[in-house]
Amino acid sequence: MTVSPADKKSRPAGAIAISGEVVRVAVTGIDVTGRVFRDAATVLMLDRCDCVIRTRFQPILDSSLLAVFDYPRADPELRISQGRVLLNDSEMSSGYFQVVMALQFPQLVKVTADLRESQTIIQKLDPPPVAKILERPVTQSKVRRSERVVIQIPVIVFGQNANGHMFEEKTSTMTVNAHGALVALKTEIHLQKPLLLVHARTQSEVQCRVVHRKEIDPGRLEVGMEFASSLPSFWGINFPPEDWTPADR
Repeated sequence: MTVSPADKKSRPAGAIAISGEVVRVAVTGIDVTGRVFRDAATVLMLDRCDCVIRTRFQPILDSSLLAVFDYPRADPELRISQGRVLLNDSEMSSGYFQVVMALQFPQLVKVTADLRESQTIIQKLDPPPVAKILERPVTQSKVRRSERVVIQIPVIVFGQNANGHMFEEKTSTMTVNAHGALVALKTEIHLQKPLLLVHARTQSEVQCRVVHRKEIDPGRLEVGMEFASSLPSFWGINFPPEDWTPADR
């Protein structure tokens, strides 16, 4: 599934710190269905490394989130922090999730919990199992695949690295087709792991999985990513099938 900017909800209002600064946070993680997500979350409480947010997605307990904070006094070296998910409760009325996380780096502002937020009714849910499709071996698809096109398109890749931490890396495609792309990454990742691929020009995004990895240079990987389903329109290119010949015209 691909999501265009028009499909996304408007950016939530930032929280107000005790100092009067507006505090925003963008989070990236893996939800309980096994999909990589990114969201402009709402900060409900922030005190150094303790943080509570409201988000549209339910991350896996004890997993890592990548939190990018935005406020005037943010330290450039500390505002991007890994966060460990300690609680991921569902709000019965809103359909959102309240997530408690422990940050790797302390933040320089303090946001206190609003009384109305502390009175929110919370329903604890057992997370469903991670989608089994992520564990399946790589098999040869029987679907008629499209021709690969050698082209450099700027993309942003979100996912989980080999150490279990969420990452964000800007790169460019090496080849693309209607079913995925081949890119070069500096981040070490494993086969079959889910990724979120964002087209840097259109901001459209698509869920993928790693189906190929090969070291091409020290600290640099060639990574093949397969879309969850065929999306010829994602790249804005008309792809002929692999077995196309001029006689097919």
